Amino acid sequence: MQPLPYLNNVNYKSNNQINYLAGGINNIYPPENLQDDEVQDMYNMCLDNYPAIRTRIGRTMMKNPGLKGTKIKYFGVAGVKYLFYIQGEELKDMTGTVIATGITGTKFRHVYYADGNSEYMILYGEDVIPTRHKLPLSRLNTPEIVPLPQDSDKKDIVFEHMCYHKNRMMASKGNMLYFSALQNPMDWTTAENSREDRVENCNQITGLVSFDDKLIVFSEENMHLYYGSNVKAGETNSYTCVSLDNNIGCYDQCTVKVHNSYLYWLYGRSVYEYDGSSIRRIERAESNNGMTGGIREYLMNITVDIAKNVSVAGSEDKVYFWFPDYSYLLVFDQRLRKWTKELQASNIADELKYITICDSYVDLNFSQTPQPIYALTANGTIYELTGGKKDGQEYIRTYGEDEFTDSEDIVYKELIPFYLKTKEFKNGVISKKIQLSKLWFFYDLDSKGKVDLKIIADNGKKVKVIQNALVPGKNMTKEIIIPSDMQNVHSYTFEISGLGDFRLRAMERVDRTNTR
Repeated sequence: MQPLPYLNNVNYKSNNQINYLAGGINNIYPPENLQDDEVQDMYNMCLDNYPAIRTRIGRTMMKNPGLKGTKIKYFGVAGVKYLFYIQGEELKDMTGTVIATGITGTKFRHVYYADGNSEYMILYGEDVIPTRHKLPLSRLNTPEIVPLPQDSDKKDIVFEHMCYHKNRMMASKGNMLYFSALQNPMDWTTAENSREDRVENCNQITGLVSFDDKLIVFSEENMHLYYGSNVKAGETNSYTCVSLDNNIGCYDQCTVKVHNSYLYWLYGRSVYEYDGSSIRRIERAESNNGMTGGIREYLMNITVDIAKNVSVAGSEDKVYFWFPDYSYLLVFDQRLRKWTKELQASNIADELKYITICDSYVDLNFSQTPQPIYALTANGTIYELTGGKKDGQEYIRTYGEDEFTDSEDIVYKELIPFYLKTKEFKNGVISKKIQLSKLWFFYDLDSKGKVDLKIIADNGKKVKVIQNALVPGKNMTKEIIIPSDMQNVHSYTFEISGLGDFRLRAMERVDRTNTR
């Protein structure tokens, strides 16, 4: 008997779709409306090897045994290399060397400047008498008390905000703006070389920043811009104040950051970007600036008090927004214009509960990249967040910038956890189901790593967890057959989670759509 010919099932159409999953977070639109490479949520993954997505780089603990378990009032970076902290009434460098004593106050800020011969740092704050310290910190002289603009003999008048702009120190108190003498931040009173202004339509100055050869003055309600160079009234090129925006302000200077010729800040439930000509919101998708995702859902419950705890820092092509009330780090990639999110390892969350992050407050020489970013934890530990290989002394990412390696010299105790959740895939026709048959993964995974896969179908009606779905190795290709009970569904979403060094180069979905 002649065998019957093999007939394809004409009621199904096969589809092969490759997704790189490096489109960043998009929690603005419904899960089914995302781009195929966007994710609903993630943590501890980055886009350093775009279009691949990979485990974030590790954290490096600063080696100062005197820090751990102690109360640190404030820490920061002066210039590009002078890391310091305040403990009790002592100003110290990272070796634990006491730089200065008698440092009183509770809410500190600092500003860095250079006059061509030396570098300086001024400590100030709402309840802090301003003092000037000569850098490097390991060779500081006796701190100098910074004279006050209104009355140098009254020590109860303090600056709330300061910045260095066009060789002058700018300072604020209430709605008053003060200009120091040219190249002399210790002189606030010399006639025709210093100045004070009352900023109109401003109840309280909340931030000062030098940007694009101009001075930006923030309040909680609006923004003003000062341009010019001289302080003498009536001169053509004297400082002039104009309104920049009457509806956008900021709550605190700590939420403002200049990075790579852009100004970033948090205000309300939005993140703003200013390039010197226009202001854009970047927490949501915007067709006019090339963004395809956004993080709006993470900001929906932001209050003024929560916003005042946020700190912002920049390194290379990334801007970091730390939300201590929520314990996550939102990262905006300037180059790709995409958002990612980082979290500390859950099993050491108490130790890595960051109070704040910081970097330098000045424009940097970007030949010194990557610019370090530092985080202070609740227990007094300081970590370097960028460029390091360790989380504490135990967490590590082993592969290099361009190549995946596995070092046998590393002692693994714990691994960096990671997670991502894809969009909701569906065929767009309610009456037609999808028969998902298999997934292909192209990836790297270190020898101690682990990857689990969760398949969620029909909005959670069907769930399947595949533990240890991917085996370790470099340039690996792995086929995962979808269990029969997860096939023939209307929609599906994938959650990929695990521990260790993981780089997902691509994922391919193979499904059949019922055409009947």
